[in-house]
This record gives sequence, C-alpha cells and structure tokens, in this order.
Amino acid sequence: MRLKYYLKGLGIGMIIAALLMGIAGREPSAMTDEEIKIRAKELGMVEQKTLADAIKPTEGPTETKPPVTPAPQEETKPVDTNAPIEEIPTEEPASTDEPSISSEVIEFEIFKGESSDSISNRLEEQGLIENGGIYNSYLCSNGYDRKLHFGTYQLKVGMSEEEITKIITRTR
Repeated sequence: MRLKYYLKGLGIGMIIAALLMGIAGREPSAMTDEEIKIRAKELGMVEQKTLADAIKPTEGPTETKPPVTPAPQEETKPVDTNAPIEEIPTEEPASTDEPSISSEVIEFEIFKGESSDSISNRLEEQGLIENGGIYNSYLCSNGYDRKLHFGTYQLKVGMSEEEITKIITRTR
C-alpha cells in the first residue's frame, strides 16, 4: 500500500515540474524593430545613418607640404691674397680620438618598479649612454632587464654600457 502513495507522489511531482518548466521555459515576446531601436538608444548605441551624417567626408586627398625655408648661409670672411701663407687662417681637423673618460661622477637613482626602458631613457638624458633604445634592447636581450636593482648609484661619464650594467645589476 505504501507503493501506491509513492507512485502518486512521484506522478504529482512530475506534473508540477512539467508545469513549472513550461512556464519558465517560455520565450519572451519578440521585440519589434521600434522597441529594439529604443532599447539600443537607452544603451548608448547610435544608428548607422546618424553616425555617417556625423562624419563629414573630406573633399579628396589633400597633400600638405611643409613650407620650404632657405638654409642659413655661413658668413665668409674675405681672405687677403697678398698675405703670407702662414697668416691665412686654417681650420684644424676634428680629432678622431675616442672621447677620454671623464672623472665627472653623476648620482643616478633607480626607483622601485621602474622599467628598463625608463632607466635607459634617463641614462641617455643624463649623458651616461649614447642611445637609450639600443641600451634597453641590450638589457632585454641579455636578460639584465629582470636583474635591475633599485637604489642610488655613482656612475662616471664615459663608462661603457657593460660597466654601467654591471653596476646597476650588481653582477660585479
């Protein structure tokens, strides 16, 4: 007799579950085009026609050329052709020697969390290296960009990039 009550309870549960699923599973009524447009405007969307009207087309491609400015001319001093050869001013050739290492010491600080790109650019700004981009590539390609230590360093003008790297990575 108990089986009879179990089966009735199971049947009633299935009917209630089917009714609930039927009610919950209904698709919402389809929105009309006007309702969609209104809802889209509420969400901040713009119609394509409105967007196209807002953008003004340009009248063909236009090329703008920078104004041509004449190059400044150097002042020339007249040369006395009657003067002896020793008195004619001559320019001395520029020296091709490597720049000598200066004894000027610059205090350079690396801040906690600072990127290698930022450090390279500041080293270039302070005249310690020639090109910050190339130096940053050097740091990254050799894995030094992950070994930089924050702190204050005494760097001499004219040091090689390798020497600077050894100091700021503390890999002496």
